[in-house]
Amino acid sequence: MHLILAAIAFIQLKDFQSIKYLGIISLLLSVVLLIIGIWKYHRLNQQLKEYYRKA
Repeated sequence: MHLILAAIAFIQLKDFQSIKYLGIISLLLSVVLLIIGIWKYHRLNQQLKEYYRKA
């Protein structure tokens, strides 16, 4: 969440156009990390459901 907010702030800085790429990279990185986090959550959730079904 903080990475997304920082990326948006970097992109919106008008006086520092040279670091705009840093905001774009941070935004892309935060989207990738969000997708990985959701994937891991679903995977763990499935594993826990399977574990408790067997127990």
